[in-house]
Amino acid sequence: MSEHYLERIEGARDLVNAGIWPQAAVRLARAGFTSLEKIGAATRDDLLAVYGVHLRTIEECEAILGRKLPWPTAYWRERGLPTKVAKLFHKKGIDSLEALGRMSFKDLRALGLGVESIRKCEQVLGRMLRDE
Repeated sequence: MSEHYLERIEGARDLVNAGIWPQAAVRLARAGFTSLEKIGAATRDDLLAVYGVHLRTIEECEAILGRKLPWPTAYWRERGLPTKVAKLFHKKGIDSLEALGRMSFKDLRALGLGVESIRKCEQVLGRMLRDE
């Protein structure tokens, strides 16, 4: 990657200087993560949503920051829900079993979940969801 190119993308040079691989730095900077502070305020899911950013890049960022970044979908993945459902729940602010338990079957259908995914949610809750 040319030095000139790095200078044209705001924040990319600073990320490279911090220790992030140049191609990943450009991708992060283009997505708005133009500083370590912005990366530090993100979640692993936020960074993985950037095209071409992989877990290795996130681990590099965590090493530079000296701490792990949160991984909100892990809560639901650890409970057996598919990644797609976990990402949807994170996006919609459904962040606990209690929050999920307040949802109805119709609420989850309105979010776009299929019957199979809703049945998995019921398994996680240990009960059937109400129909209202």
